[in-house]
Amino acid sequence: MTVDAAVLIWFSRNIDLYAVLDEWRDARSNYDPGRVVDDSWYVDTYEVALGTSDKSALFDEAVRKLFRYDFYPESFVAVAADFIRDNRPPEAGECVIQRIRVIPGIVDAVTMNIVKSVWQDPERKGFTLVTSERQFELGEWTASIVRNPGGDIALLVRAISKPSKRVPFFARGFARGLQKHAHMLALKSFSSAVREN
Repeated sequence: MTVDAAVLIWFSRNIDLYAVLDEWRDARSNYDPGRVVDDSWYVDTYEVALGTSDKSALFDEAVRKLFRYDFYPESFVAVAADFIRDNRPPEAGECVIQRIRVIPGIVDAVTMNIVKSVWQDPERKGFTLVTSERQFELGEWTASIVRNPGGDIALLVRAISKPSKRVPFFARGFARGLQKHAHMLALKSFSSAVREN
């Protein structure tokens, strides 16, 4: 199946996300991280406490899940990336395909982001994704797992975004509501999974 841009998939039609990844690898970013962010952009920041430990197991598990982009509930977002398939940390320039359940059972959106940067400091590990031309929005998403000297471990997320011209004006309120819902689902799913392990 040839997919030319970010697409809507109707009635849960099956597609191979890794085949889409192969077709879209040459897509460019549609976002410049150095641009000025004014009032037309959404800026969302979150900090979620994951626990306290003087051992590395909790920190390592949180980093492992983040670096597998095991962030959203599978019932809401399906993902594909080489680093996920290879069970390794992401690398700058790699692509991430997302299939987002916009209206479950009726319409899904298939989009792509690009890994902009990755950091692996002893007490702070994470990465930044930027949107590609195969997206319905412009922006970046940054997530880090941090550990302070007292052993407190937290997930930090910062998202900067705004709808692209592909999103009609009348649909932007719905898109923003879906985005905020996705953030809440992801934070809850990720933190619960880390604490359970």
